[in-house]
Amino acid sequence: MGTILLAAGSLLYLGMARALQRNLDSSLWAVAETKAASLLTPASPFMTIPPERLGETHTPDRVDLYIQVLDPLGNIIAPASNLGVEMLPVGAELLRAALTGQVVIETAPLPTGRVRVLYLPIEGPEGVAQILQVGLSLRPLASTLKELFRLIALVEASALLLIGVGGFFLTKKSLRPVDEIVRAAEFISERNLSRRLPEEGGADELAHLVRVLNRMLVRLEQAFKAQERFTADASHELRTPLAIMKGTLDVALKKERAPAEYREVLGSVLEEVARLARLVSGLLMLARADAATPPERRSVKLQPLLGEVVDLMRTNAAGRRITLDLEGSDDLRVFAAEDPLKQLFLNLVDNAVQYSNPGGHAWVVAFERDGEVVVEVGDTGIGIAEDDRERIFDRFYRGATARGSDIPGSGLGLAICAQIVKDLGGRIAVVSSTTPPTGTRISVFLPWTTD
Repeated sequence: MGTILLAAGSLLYLGMARALQRNLDSSLWAVAETKAASLLTPASPFMTIPPERLGETHTPDRVDLYIQVLDPLGNIIAPASNLGVEMLPVGAELLRAALTGQVVIETAPLPTGRVRVLYLPIEGPEGVAQILQVGLSLRPLASTLKELFRLIALVEASALLLIGVGGFFLTKKSLRPVDEIVRAAEFISERNLSRRLPEEGGADELAHLVRVLNRMLVRLEQAFKAQERFTADASHELRTPLAIMKGTLDVALKKERAPAEYREVLGSVLEEVARLARLVSGLLMLARADAATPPERRSVKLQPLLGEVVDLMRTNAAGRRITLDLEGSDDLRVFAAEDPLKQLFLNLVDNAVQYSNPGGHAWVVAFERDGEVVVEVGDTGIGIAEDDRERIFDRFYRGATARGSDIPGSGLGLAICAQIVKDLGGRIAVVSSTTPPTGTRISVFLPWTTD
């Protein structure tokens, strides 16, 4: 701000100095023409100052005005009487210019100060016969500019003082909300993420920043709560098979048993170990998905991949007397990562087979719609209750119908599917019914590509 004021003051001073000098030059020219008109003799064939009038160059009422007459050689034929022994200086270059008929002006020094001198040529019978020099002291102009400089300096100093004082109070006032935000933020930790920064409304940048930070706190609170639920659920799910194995082994070791009974106990423990292994595998997959960047995607031909998934699941389907069908075009391609894509459909088809009633039907259908590839995995199984459909993709969540069945599960399968779809830039949706005809249809929407 100080630099701007200094620049503005300098421009104002220079502009005023030029304007005042132009005004002085105009006055000087007008005085020269008026004085020349009063000294010339109209009766002569050429307008020259006659010798008898050369002594009339003095102007008593203007002590700062000096008039001097030169001959073509630059000799003074009528000095400025109010200069005493001093004379107006004669510039050689300006004298030559005046002899060509030009009116020229220069600034010249005198012992009493600088003067502005105008050269007015007076024509004779053979060209310029005389040159009228009219000088005007620059002391009044210098005095005016000095006062102008003082005034500008005073105004700028006052303005800087006012700006400084006003800026101090404005800064203090504008930073008060920042101090309040800092104090509020100091009390927010992982134990009280429900607290929010104070919002006072408004549309300025600070209000926008507070709203953004509060939205971030909402997301952090949700993430912490989800992490807490995940940790609690994981602990519970891991504790359950371990408790079952410990209880089974404790009972088996209380007394001697027949080899067949020991085999039965070991078989039960082996089932729990398998369940625990699946649970740990699912947890590791979700942990890697949370920590890693999304996998690199490329163009993948979908039908061969779905065919491989269906072939892998046919044995399980046949064991439950479930027909498993695949339909779709051979030219469908998706922009995805192949390994997660295969895991996604393995989980979905496995669920369709597991939750279908014996003798039921499961299917996989792939098609293109509105620039997306849609893969539907459906079954005629037990269905998902309406209250559970919004939460089936949460980690460790199992719906009421799933919990009421004898089908083992940890509630991680669909959570893994949802995470994979998210990482692949797609979306997933479910339609289900628990009333006849029962069944579930899960649709996966993925980016479509022609390459």
